[in-house]
Amino acid sequence: KQIDQYLSDRIQMFVYVFIVYGSWWIIFKECYPLISQSDNVPDYHKSVGYIVFFMCVTSWRLACTIQPGNITKDTIQRFDNYPYDNLIYKERICPTLQIRKLPRSKFNRKTGLHVPRFDHHCGKFVEHWH
Repeated sequence: KQIDQYLSDRIQMFVYVFIVYGSWWIIFKECYPLISQSDNVPDYHKSVGYIVFFMCVTSWRLACTIQPGNITKDTIQRFDNYPYDNLIYKERICPTLQIRKLPRSKFNRKTGLHVPRFDHHCGKFVEHWH
């Protein structure tokens, strides 16, 4: 089962990379020549596109390599940054770890981590954190 999950994660990462890099390849190959031919679009748009591409690749790489954090009894104060709105986030106890559940946090069963900002967390990068 663990091998199946690993392969599934790898396939999903491959599809993501294929879509992102494929999209940028189309932009660079098909759109950039049109920018050079146009009198209405300044050439600096190409430089901006390269910068955006670099930022996308860099942010994805950082997401793959930086740990999301782990809420424990010892670290809860460090991650307690968001207020409870009593609509989506209500103050309660995490049933798994028996600690206060912070807004935007969630226990990830795959990693065993209580992730502080789960809305900015992708479990597909898990194998890099151990």
